[in-house]
Amino acid sequence: MDNEKKSRLFFLQKEKRLRHKNFIIRAFLVVLIAGYGFFFTSSLWGKQDVIQATPYAKVITDHDRDMTLDTWKYDEAQNLMEVQISIQNNAMDGYDKYTYKAIDREHGFLSVDPILETADLVVLQFHVQPSWQSLSVQIYFPDEIADGDFRSFYMNRAAVQSVDKIETLTETGYRIEKYERDITYTEDAIKDAQAEIEDNNERIRTYEQEIQAIQNDLIYQTAREQENSQHLIDTATSNIEQLNRDNTSIEEEIKEDQEKIEMLKKRLNDLEETEK
Repeated sequence: MDNEKKSRLFFLQKEKRLRHKNFIIRAFLVVLIAGYGFFFTSSLWGKQDVIQATPYAKVITDHDRDMTLDTWKYDEAQNLMEVQISIQNNAMDGYDKYTYKAIDREHGFLSVDPILETADLVVLQFHVQPSWQSLSVQIYFPDEIADGDFRSFYMNRAAVQSVDKIETLTETGYRIEKYERDITYTEDAIKDAQAEIEDNNERIRTYEQEIQAIQNDLIYQTAREQENSQHLIDTATSNIEQLNRDNTSIEEEIKEDQEKIEMLKKRLNDLEETEK
């Protein structure tokens, strides 16, 4: 009986040591994998404490593709992200199949669900940890175009578009959202352009006043002073001419954007008709 107790105690102690050893091995592997994940993704983030979010509606050109972050939504109740990206393949080479990855700066890689994949519009969804702070989505280009190369889009809590609920839509539904959003972005661009023209006009008025003041003072100046004054007048006049050219260019951009809005409204109306 004593031998049986000793044998049982021996096996219990051995099993305990094995469990402890397995725990240490598993803990080591977790730390090792996390370390490798941080090492291989750290170059994506740089040394910034707060990651700068990719601007919405800004065209990024890479490998003959214009890529635009349309929206990045966050449903806090579901801890769910939805990212919509427009892609214009200017090469028209037929290679429109991309691979997607998402990374949480603190928690590593995330599982991405491509909700919509077309040649010109991509919608991705993925879940995040409630404590997330900085995220990155990578779009890997087709191997035929650039094997292993990718374009990153970044987001932080301050810039993300918080919504009450993310609902998965049909392709038509997502395109309706896109055109509505594009109209808003274009209207905002027109307002910014108009403000720039007004700012240029204010600078022109200031230059004109300075020129007038210098001209009024010419009769009281020596020949050398008049020569310096004329140089100031010529410089101000050149600046006015450049500002006028800038305004002309901006006005042309505004006209183009106004036409773009009309076409977007037509597209939107046609899509809405198909949804009825």
